[in-house]
Amino acid sequence: MGLYVGENTKMIDLHGRTMLPGFIDAHCHFGLTGVYLNQKINIQSPPFGRVRKIQDLLDILKEYVVHSDIPEGEVIYA
Repeated sequence: MGLYVGENTKMIDLHGRTMLPGFIDAHCHFGLTGVYLNQKINIQSPPFGRVRKIQDLLDILKEYVVHSDIPEGEVIYA
């Protein structure tokens, strides 16, 4: 595979070192997952949830609003 270099490309020689992309959050809190899933709507993708497309997400949120006693205008945690 070739390099894609254009007139605006800035090349940096790392001298054999490795550069990784920036991570927003490089860790997880798996221990709290069960707690959060009991308090929030599960909008995860399989195998942990059932969201495969945007319509699935919308359906889950609508189902929650219809079957809950959440006041209008309240924040929904998902």
